[in-house]
Amino acid sequence: FNRLFSAPNPFMNIQQHVYASVCYYLLTGRLFWSKNLPSTLDKNYKNILSWFTLPSHNVYVRQKQVDIYTCTVIDDYISGYDIRDAATGRTGRQFEPDQVMPLVNLSLKQAYDFNKNNSPLLGADKAIKNLIPVYEARGTIYIKRGAMGFIVSRKQDDSGTVALSREETKQLHNDYQETYGVTSNKSNIGITGQPIDFVQIGMSIKDLMPFEETLSDAVAIYSTLRVPRHLVPAKDQGTFSNVDASMKAFYDDVIIPLATMFAETWTVSMGFAEQRKYVAPSYDHIDLLQENKKLKAEVDKITTETASIQYEKGMITKNQRNSMVGAQVLPDGDKYANDPENGDTLIERLGTGGTQALQSVLSNSAMSEEAKAQALVVIFGIKTSDAKKLVKAKEEPKVDATINPKIL
Repeated sequence: FNRLFSAPNPFMNIQQHVYASVCYYLLTGRLFWSKNLPSTLDKNYKNILSWFTLPSHNVYVRQKQVDIYTCTVIDDYISGYDIRDAATGRTGRQFEPDQVMPLVNLSLKQAYDFNKNNSPLLGADKAIKNLIPVYEARGTIYIKRGAMGFIVSRKQDDSGTVALSREETKQLHNDYQETYGVTSNKSNIGITGQPIDFVQIGMSIKDLMPFEETLSDAVAIYSTLRVPRHLVPAKDQGTFSNVDASMKAFYDDVIIPLATMFAETWTVSMGFAEQRKYVAPSYDHIDLLQENKKLKAEVDKITTETASIQYEKGMITKNQRNSMVGAQVLPDGDKYANDPENGDTLIERLGTGGTQALQSVLSNSAMSEEAKAQALVVIFGIKTSDAKKLVKAKEEPKVDATINPKIL
């Protein structure tokens, strides 16, 4: 297990492996893991040499023409998996059904078709498409591709406005390129003796408002992935408490269910379940989630104390108590605490408070042995023979007169 889940294959560690899996699942809506398990060895997870995340966008699932509603195992429906080149359609590597672990987000329109899947990001397709021209426009403005405006002559004569001569236009252009600018110690103020005006035809980044559009598209994409609003990058970030609560909700609603789904697929497909073992994600290293453990421990403590008190008072049976605290249900556990045949010791039946009361009766010097025994029978439900044994006076040890009292 440590080998498979530390370095799944020679090219990836487990973090890279899971990262690739999450990306493929979000982009294509399906996942395929291949197992490198020689056919000559038993189908046991210990014999898996390595496992890979297949490029799900290039995986073609060979499906049998059968009545899907009669299938009992996946092999009844799938005959194999092919890696196909998306451009040419040529088939490359092929896999048998037992060599691949599928996790497919089936389409509602074409149910049970492993080749017709929808990406979870499909709901944000317009927002993703909007980002493309936004970044293209920003790039165009930054690298100054195309004219930002025109220099228009304001020279006039008796007939009206006169255009700049070719020589005047050339000189004006050279002055701008060689003398003015924001780099190489050039002047940032342009001065010319020509009567001209400038007409802007290109829009500035501020005018295009690409950052507002980018934020709007990001919110749409994050919402599709069910990311809480306070976790979306923005100018006005939320308070720490808001981000903290949002991250907890993101773990509970999205991350943990997805990780659990991965683990359940590996448990079944790798053969762990057949050996009564299972794969489970651990969140012990995430400080943010440790408060949930503390809260759960407090709830468990209260539940255990409540169940114990109810059992001690004879309100519920032993099995009802065990069910409340998540303990094993016993074949003969449908008995109450005061039932002598329930198998509990006297201390277990009496509980903490009952045990203290019992000690008070036994240590009461004002009561005779007969009165103590009768009290044990009536109050605590102890058998008469057992009660007499409990209250029987112990003989005082005899001291030999020849022994030095200091030694005693």
